Amino acid sequence: MKFLIALSLLIGLLAFGCVDLLKANPTANTKSEYCSQRATQEDKDYCFMELAETTKNAAVCENVNGSETMADYCYGRYAVAAKDIEGCKHIKNTFLKDGCVEDVSGTG
Repeated sequence: MKFLIALSLLIGLLAFGCVDLLKANPTANTKSEYCSQRATQEDKDYCFMELAETTKNAAVCENVNGSETMADYCYGRYAVAAKDIEGCKHIKNTFLKDGCVEDVSGTG
């Protein structure tokens, strides 16, 4: 039973990222360090995306290194969460940028 609970918690962390752990820690610098210590680049990028969204801090997206598309998604998630259309301007993919602008402006 304890194993199943531990396994469920682990799956939850992997499936839903690091948001709850990040919220428990008060400093953005420590949160970025947490994301940097993730095992794979993909895990790091997802963690940074969630951090940018939850802290409403676009600068966190500069840490996304997996691909240009991952960085675009990071800026999009930030922009929608912060309701900051300027965040959409960092998105390089035209389709994603247009979708971001629509989501933030409420025209979509």
